Amino acid sequence: MKKMIKPLGITRLKMIELIHLALKMNLTPVTEKIISSGILKTVLSLFAEYEWNNMLHSQVGKIINAILDGSSTALKTHVRFYD
Repeated sequence: MKKMIKPLGITRLKMIELIHLALKMNLTPVTEKIISSGILKTVLSLFAEYEWNNMLHSQVGKIINAILDGSSTALKTHVRFYD
């Protein structure tokens, strides 16, 4: 029997889009709040849970690009792009 997965929903997708836009601003206070909230761990958990959701995967890709393009070493270390 196949496990039923609750739909991601537009609200969660828009919240993830908001995180992407916040990271694109590249502001230290915003970055610090994102790190301290642990929200990126939640976003990556959703990425794994909703393996067939292309819109979610697109937003997560944009978040990763924003992190890599940003100047925050703390954020890059937080997500283990480098130590």
